Parts: sequence; structure tokens; C-alpha cells
Amino acid sequence: MPVKYLVLLAALLLQGCAFQQWKVNNIAAELRTGTPQQALAAMQAIKPPRRDRAQYLLNLGMLKHLNGDIRGSIADLQAAKRLIATLQAASVRESLGASTVNETLRSYRGSPAEAVMLQQLLALNYLALGDLDGARVEVLQADVLMREPAHKGSLSGQLASMRFVAGVVFELGREWDSAMIAYRKAAQLMAERKQQLPRALQDSLLRMSLKLGLRDEYRQFTRRFGRKAQLPKGNQAEVIAFYWQGVVSAKVQTGISVYAPQLQHQVSLAVPAYPAQAVPYSPSALSLGQASQTTQLLDNLELLVREDLAEEITAIKATTLLRAVAKHQAIKSAQKQDGAGSLLGLLGDITATLTEVADVRSWSTLPANIQVARQIVPAGTYSVHLGSGQRASELRVSLRAGETGLLLKHSVSRRWFVYGAQTVATSTAGAI
Repeated sequence: MPVKYLVLLAALLLQGCAFQQWKVNNIAAELRTGTPQQALAAMQAIKPPRRDRAQYLLNLGMLKHLNGDIRGSIADLQAAKRLIATLQAASVRESLGASTVNETLRSYRGSPAEAVMLQQLLALNYLALGDLDGARVEVLQADVLMREPAHKGSLSGQLASMRFVAGVVFELGREWDSAMIAYRKAAQLMAERKQQLPRALQDSLLRMSLKLGLRDEYRQFTRRFGRKAQLPKGNQAEVIAFYWQGVVSAKVQTGISVYAPQLQHQVSLAVPAYPAQAVPYSPSALSLGQASQTTQLLDNLELLVREDLAEEITAIKATTLLRAVAKHQAIKSAQKQDGAGSLLGLLGDITATLTEVADVRSWSTLPANIQVARQIVPAGTYSVHLGSGQRASELRVSLRAGETGLLLKHSVSRRWFVYGAQTVATSTAGAI
């Protein structure tokens, strides 16, 4: 029975693909306790199948960023973006494989939130190279993505952090009108999600509405936030700090039992899910010499990735059920035509079980949440602290009067990224 053995072999190969995905997710999880260097080496040792190439490039791009290889990160992320763009129209072969075997046979395209995070990381990477124009291109592309929501009437793929980064990029380029629009959209998104606006966003709205002479809107903001705009004075500078905290949860496979009317009995389905316990958010303290500010939440990616999956899960369950029914009906049909009967039925049941693997692929090296703080300080040289625990590190920066310094710190790395301020040499400082 060579054909039957080939079917079983194919099923076992699919299980091997599932094991490789477990390795990818495990590398991301180990970022919480290991080092970015170890994670990058482990990821580079993986040889992904062609259909997982985009996912691999996304994770590789993030890990190279964490290790300070900004140009390498940009190259991988841009390659991922181009590849995903070519996959938007699925091939007939992929659709057939996914509808008859399992979802992992489709090429990975990412979720709506991941698509926007790709643009955000690219924008920050370009700032890391001092390329404000490159960052501007990415925030404009992100705007196009968020203007065309993946699901009508849904907030899936809408990120306040991306809108805020866009506002900062426009502000750095002295495009005040565009900055104000971006900050407004960030505030609208957070209001729709019933989130409290971080003080940094409040300050941005106050400042831009005052600068643009939007008197009515400025008065509304002063009443809403209980204070007036604070503008840097002639001898002052400003720091905007982003804190990317934790590592987002990876998807897991879970089993559910569903009644199939065509078969007149229950069938077991393998579907993706996220762990019930989300990675918690905790604010951090940003200190510049004697001045201090608490970072506050812009986006909780733990919730956003679950939001994306919730939008897709009904279709996933329906497709998985149809596939399970088709497999069972194929087994029954084969039993009638094959003298082996019960043996073929048993073999078919085993194969159906082995080939039913949930698609748990994701960009698993993303942060769990994104926080922000904005602080005005006198011009001068400062020791900057952000984060806690063994990954906390100190940065020395020099800020000139009228200058805006942009900082990015990851909780999983001791490395800093700086834009628009002069860094005093440290072993963990990079350029942003």
C-alpha cells in the first residue's frame, strides 16, 4: 500500500512543520529571559519553508533591530513587506491545499496589526539612521493601510502608537498641520477603545492646537485635560521616549468539538487561540537627571493581536469544519471502494487527525505593549534611565536648546536608540 504510506508520510511532515513553528515561538518567548544575541543566532539557524518566509523575515528584522543592526533590519523588513504584497492574491494551489489539508499550507501574510507594526518599526529604523524622509514615507504608507480597514466597522489594524509616531515624524519635519491630524487620530482611536490618553499625547494635542491657532479646539483641550500647553522656552530642550515592553504572546493550538450536520455527529477541530492570561502592562519611570516622568500606555499589543484573531476566528472555524467534513466523507468513500475497508478507515482517521494542524504563525517577537513619555528639560547633558531589572541601562545624552531628542528603549534589551540628541559614548547606545 505505497500510496497510503505516502499519505501518512505527508501527515508526519506537516507535524514537523508544526514543531518548527513551536521552535520559532519558543525563541521569541526566551527573549524575556535570554539575550537578543542568543535569540538572533537561534532564529538564523532556522531554515523556513517558502510559505513561512514572510514570518521569518519579520522576526529576523525585529531581532536584528534589537541587536543594533539597523540596516540589516530594514533590509529584512522591506523584503517581508514586498513578499506580503505579492501574496495578497492567493494562488489556486495554496487555496486548494488549505481547504483540503490545513491552513498552514497558505503563505503567511500577517495580521492587520502586524502590517501596521511593520511600518512603525521601519519608520523608527529610518530615524535610527537619521533619515527623516525615509521615516515619513513609512508613516504615509501606514496611513494608507489604516484608511482601508481589514474589516469594515472594526478597529482591527488601527494603532494609536502608529498615529503618534506619525505625529512625531511630522512635528520633527515642522509639518504642523499633519502632526495635528495624526495626534487627533491617535486620540480618537484611544477614545473608541475607551483608553485613557497618555500625558504625552495630551501635551501634543495642547501644543499643536495652540501653535496652529485653533482657539476653540485648544480651549476644549485645556478644559478636558485640566491644564494649558507647556512649550519649551529658549533655553530648554525636549525628550520624547518610547518604551517597548515585554514580548507579545504567541498563538497556541486548541481543540474544539463541533456538531457537523452532514455527518450527524461531533467532530474535533484544531483552531488557533491566544493564552487566556495576557502579558501584563506596567508603567516605567523615565528620568533625566532630576526630572522624571512615568511612561504611559499607547497600545497594548496583547489586546490588539487578540482583536485581529477575533475578527478571523468565525471564518477559520467554518473553513476548518468544512475541511473536516470533506476528509471524513473522503474516507467513507474510499472505504466503499477499497477491499481493505476497516484498515483504510483507520488509516484515514489517523491521517485526518495528523493533518489537522491549527495555523499558529504570528510575528511573535513584537513587544507586548508600547508606552510613551514626553519631558521638557533645560538644555544640557543628562543621565537617562528607563526600564527596570537586569535589562535596565543608563544613557548619557547632550541636548541643545530648542532640540527634540527621540529615545527608544526595549525592556528585552540594554540597548538604547537615539535621534536628534548627541549621545555621550556608552556600550549600549545606538542611533535612532
